[in-house]
Amino acid sequence: MAAFREEDVAAGKPVSNDVRLRQVVSKATGGEEKPKTSTAPVHTNADVQRQLLIPGVKLFSDQDDTTAEIPAALQDARFLHIPIDGQKTIKCERASIVFFLTPVLDRNRDTASQPSMDQGFEKVALPEIPLFNPASPANYCTLFQKDCAAGETIFIRKWAVPVFFP
Repeated sequence: MAAFREEDVAAGKPVSNDVRLRQVVSKATGGEEKPKTSTAPVHTNADVQRQLLIPGVKLFSDQDDTTAEIPAALQDARFLHIPIDGQKTIKCERASIVFFLTPVLDRNRDTASQPSMDQGFEKVALPEIPLFNPASPANYCTLFQKDCAAGETIFIRKWAVPVFFP
């Protein structure tokens, strides 16, 4: 789960004291507390940043792909630099519009388009974006949006890029 404020998104980095990134919602213990087996230090993951969505920036925290073309409609947009793999969550601290870039199913089997639409996201009337590696049609993305209520949690599958506007 991640929680943040609009001013954090606008600044492109954590500026409020309310930022909580990559928080575990449930360890699926079945109601029974499991004993701790590790005393390793806990990573704060404070390095997860909101970055300006411009050509040439690293898109995912666990891969080296960099952004290619960014249309004028996404000028000044920022994105949440998260891993491509795994399920992630975002909690809306207040009512706002949440956007995602992800390929549609006929482009890429790892799309988050259907799970996003199942949560109420809709396609934005914007042509597909060759987000990275433009030679591969599997990386052409569609922008989705949703009006989220305060306290609502959004689940993100592989692969989707959360996008925010200042």
